[in-house]
Amino acid sequence: MSKYHTFGGQTYALGSSIGSTDSTILLSSFIEPISEVPYTMALLNTDIVYGTIAPKTSSSEFISFTGITQNSNGTATLTGVTRGLAKKYPFTSSATFKLPHAGQSQFIISDAPQVFEKYAAKDNDETITGTWTFQNFPITPSTPLASDTVFGQTKLSVAAANPSNPIAVGDNDTRIQSTPTASEKAALAGTQGVPSATNKYVTVDNVYVAEVDQSQTTQNSTVEVGMANTTGNKNKIQQSFIPVKTKTRGVKLYKSADTGTFTGTVTVALYADTAGSPSGSALATVTLTNSQWLGFPVGEFEADFSAEYLMTAGTTYWIQVITSTADNSNHPNLATNTAGGYANGSVKYWNTTDGYVAIANIDLYFKTLNGINNQVVETNASGKIPSVLIDYSNAPYVPSQDIPTRTGASGFSSYASSNSDGSLMFILTYGGSIAYLSRLIKDSSTNQYYISHIVTVAQTSGVSGLCVLGSYVYVSSFNSALKIQRYDIATLANETIMTFSGTARSGIMFSNGVDIYVYNTTNQFDRFTLSGTTLTNAGTITYTSSGTVKAAIANSQYVWITDGAGTGTTNIRKYNISGGSVVSTFSPIINADSYFNGGVYLSLFLARLDLLGIQYHYSIVQGSSNTQVGIISKLMAITLP
Repeated sequence: MSKYHTFGGQTYALGSSIGSTDSTILLSSFIEPISEVPYTMALLNTDIVYGTIAPKTSSSEFISFTGITQNSNGTATLTGVTRGLAKKYPFTSSATFKLPHAGQSQFIISDAPQVFEKYAAKDNDETITGTWTFQNFPITPSTPLASDTVFGQTKLSVAAANPSNPIAVGDNDTRIQSTPTASEKAALAGTQGVPSATNKYVTVDNVYVAEVDQSQTTQNSTVEVGMANTTGNKNKIQQSFIPVKTKTRGVKLYKSADTGTFTGTVTVALYADTAGSPSGSALATVTLTNSQWLGFPVGEFEADFSAEYLMTAGTTYWIQVITSTADNSNHPNLATNTAGGYANGSVKYWNTTDGYVAIANIDLYFKTLNGINNQVVETNASGKIPSVLIDYSNAPYVPSQDIPTRTGASGFSSYASSNSDGSLMFILTYGGSIAYLSRLIKDSSTNQYYISHIVTVAQTSGVSGLCVLGSYVYVSSFNSALKIQRYDIATLANETIMTFSGTARSGIMFSNGVDIYVYNTTNQFDRFTLSGTTLTNAGTITYTSSGTVKAAIANSQYVWITDGAGTGTTNIRKYNISGGSVVSTFSPIINADSYFNGGVYLSLFLARLDLLGIQYHYSIVQGSSNTQVGIISKLMAITLP
């Protein structure tokens, strides 16, 4: 804290001349009168001193200084000098008042205006930086009440036990600490037990019975990962394990020092096991950026998957670590135990040439992390659970639904498709010379579809299929030539005719989320790559025994194809998207309504990620002549084969 005191001196003289910009001043002497004790700032007990050079002359100058150096020859040097202090408010330094002075000019400790500015004036608003101690409490007209930002008079929250001697209680008072909070009281009102680490208060969120399921935590060596993808090298590293708990949110591994300068990303993934090695697509993943990886010190680090995964207890799974770079001189390393240490798993490395190769006798340092067992659910003001907390995606799917759709006056056919999660569905109907495209939205609460948009599809000779890819729905139709046109998925607006590169094709369609596949002939589809509004024929894919295709739908890995009509037993065959033989066949029995037109074939869509949708239709007729006036699209769903 700064301090300021005044003092009295005598008339002193400059020891040498000074210019207008000099910031040190030499005095011939600077001592206390009578005692002749040399002055110092410590002796004066002040942080700043004010004085006047050449007082009572036309060139007088107010200055201040903050330091005094007593020289061995009896002179004194003033340091920290501020020159040219103004003679009126605000009393700051000004070049106008900085003047040159001759040697032997007088210098005195004066009552410059700056001295008086140091003191509080009763008529001014003042800010007090020092501590003032009062013998008596200051008298004010009224003491303001305290607020969040102003200290003032406060009230006790409850009446004092002794009104004449009220006591404020500190938040460290043991009597307060021993009193449970409202939430703790509510938790203690349970039916049995005492709250503890394993008997949680109901107010504790994101609870795990135990954080770790499977583990091996000895580390005495390292194994490489991210080496060149050539024979003998460890491009990928994987550790198998058998879970006891079913839900996992991620893993912990142990980072050893990198080799060289690693510049890539690190992906940690969970895989299923087939014949003792990882297989299929990743079940859960997380990718660590290079900055994240480099930010981890040597030691244990946590990799949480983007979403929790539900495993099957007692089944083998694999933790795989892979990098975006492949470099023998610059790569990460992971800690291992050379004695193994984990009885229910092993370690393998992988490269394209060798495939999966066992590394004998070692296990990674690893911990599999359990998923969340329970979370707090709070009711709203009306005592109900807010609907935003309910996940309708796993609600039971309504097995059957009838939707009126439009068609022409006589003769009709229909086709269906959807996006990958079934939240949007599209039905293409054709009758006479008119075709309609309908957009349907699935209600998240009921899983029922309702129509949001209908547009007329430009064609002259009929339509034959549709599919969804990205922000568009694509329709296959006939005009004077084969034609595929697209519509905005959100509104069915902006019809655009696609351009073909290579052999054109128009017919039953599906998409794997990247390319469009169009039916060619028995067992075959042509694959088209997409760039803007151009479809380029990239060759023929054969789906053995798929027959004369009536409908198809796909995700990124599989395609489901049917060659059957919409009544009785219908064969739905599952293929890898890349083609080849049947992976599996599913043969549901379609019990059509009595007025179902059995000559019209059913269509497929994805009702949900785990449900295959089936769409077929029947006529709406009127009068004794059974004149057709429209159709009903009938929807049902089965477990994804």
